[in-house]
Amino acid sequence: KQGEAVGVRIGKMDRTSIGFALGLQPGDLVTHIADIATNSTESRMKAYNKVAQLKMGSACIVKIIRHGRPLTYTYTLFNLADSSDKKSSLQGS
Repeated sequence: KQGEAVGVRIGKMDRTSIGFALGLQPGDLVTHIADIATNSTESRMKAYNKVAQLKMGSACIVKIIRHGRPLTYTYTLFNLADSSDKKSSLQGS
């Protein structure tokens, strides 16, 4: 809506960033992380704290809007030391 925050817009990203590795693109609007709306600083801190407390093997759902289309990504946390894929500590689908 006009004048209301609905999420966090992804800006310019380096190809080595975690956002790029997770499949985000410049212009994406992240609206929810772990079922928490990202429409205020307070709610983004709640989402950060919730994700930080997840155990290995837990899933984290991220909802975005890309080019006007809603998309949902599910990421599974895993330990890099236990993985042959050393690029990211999250796997997305």
